[in-house]
Amino acid sequence: MADMFRIFIILLFAIASLPVVATPKTFLTPNTVLEIESIEVAKNIYVVHGINQSPTPENKGLIANLGFVVNDSGVIVIESGASQKHGGLLVKAIEKTTSLPIIAVFNTHQHGDHWLGNNAIRKRFPAAKFYANKTMVETAQSTVGDDWVTLLNSLTDGAITGTQPFPPSYPLANNDILNFGNVTIKIHSNDAAHTGTDIIVSIEQNSTKHAVFLGDVGLHQRIGRMDDGNFKGNIEALDNAITLQADVYVPGHGPTTLGSSSAQLYRDYLSLLYEQTERWYEEGLTDFEIKDKIRPAFKQWEHWEGFNEEFGRHVSLIYLEIEEASF
Repeated sequence: MADMFRIFIILLFAIASLPVVATPKTFLTPNTVLEIESIEVAKNIYVVHGINQSPTPENKGLIANLGFVVNDSGVIVIESGASQKHGGLLVKAIEKTTSLPIIAVFNTHQHGDHWLGNNAIRKRFPAAKFYANKTMVETAQSTVGDDWVTLLNSLTDGAITGTQPFPPSYPLANNDILNFGNVTIKIHSNDAAHTGTDIIVSIEQNSTKHAVFLGDVGLHQRIGRMDDGNFKGNIEALDNAITLQADVYVPGHGPTTLGSSSAQLYRDYLSLLYEQTERWYEEGLTDFEIKDKIRPAFKQWEHWEGFNEEFGRHVSLIYLEIEEASF
């Protein structure tokens, strides 16, 4: 009995000495469209979290995180959703919080689940200005909006029928600064990250770095498509975002976190994937061989939404990126 007691005590000390893996402090995300509502994640800064899934008939494509900031000069919106209905839901959420008008809308990149709600805001607040990366402003003037309406309608069984794309028209570049009363918006972008049209939006109030909206440059508990992206550029963009040291980081999809843990976790995934793929590329392995060889190193992310669908594709895309850089 005494020996068993000693073994028990030794085990307790062994368990206590194991390293503790910190769990990011997150805000809850909804499970259904009916649960969607705005959450104040920092002073006067709100997020309407999308459902952390790919578009389906059940979630009606409302999968991206939408945000807004309230100050004395009006409301500043970041992202408007995947349809006119989503834009309308966002307007209703804002009007529950304040009677002030929407004066500005920022779209983080060209993918339709983030900006096809613009028209609902424009109709309700025709004086609002719509901002985006200068390349997105050019891109969105083409048929890309109609293409996204077609795609999202096919994925949701027509849930976004009636949506009319309204593209942003005020172009933004890296390091642009816009002031709205006591709110300062700072724009961060590079030539290629999740797409070639991304912006990261940093929000300061009275010189306090309250929040960073990452767009799809940074996701949390979700692995995103990178077909339009550049892995090295995305890693660089996240490194820059982490150095901002804001109170709150809002990913394009998934839970918002206190501190930069969401940006760090996604950066770590992309960095490890690039490093591992490059290592075995130099050893002469094919992308298919690399995928199977390195997958055990990614247990931390394998439960994330989209991992099984995107992991192999990511390896192939990085393989092509490395191959192209070698010429």
